[in-house]
Amino acid sequence: MGKDRLPSRRSFLRTAFGTAFAGSTLAMPFPEASPDRSGPQTSEATVVARVTLDHELYDYGKVVNGSISFRLPPTGDTEIEWVDSFGRVALRSAIAPPSSIDRARLFSFRLVSGMTYRNWIRLKVNGIPQVEGAKFLLAPPQ
Repeated sequence: MGKDRLPSRRSFLRTAFGTAFAGSTLAMPFPEASPDRSGPQTSEATVVARVTLDHELYDYGKVVNGSISFRLPPTGDTEIEWVDSFGRVALRSAIAPPSSIDRARLFSFRLVSGMTYRNWIRLKVNGIPQVEGAKFLLAPPQ
């Protein structure tokens, strides 16, 4: 009678949790956490301290106003990218380095080339992607 029955709930849960645990631990890449990469690349990727936007939800065609605060003085231009949820760069702009890190650099652009709902602001300083960024939602055109 026990052979033709479905597996018990206990064995099902044991298998499900074991698979989830093994899959998550075996599939997790840790290149960022390796000690050999914690040198100068870490500080170069954290030049930007904070990116703030004036809203989280925007209508199509409106203007995004934001500010970039720096933790360290950048030695070159800061590239701002508006990236949509498919990874496409909808807009790219560059700003000159600030004269002082005490004052945030302001930026703005019009939201006319985006086609997805979820979007991100990503930054590069001297071509190095920064850890800090921002995200916003874009309402579809009417």
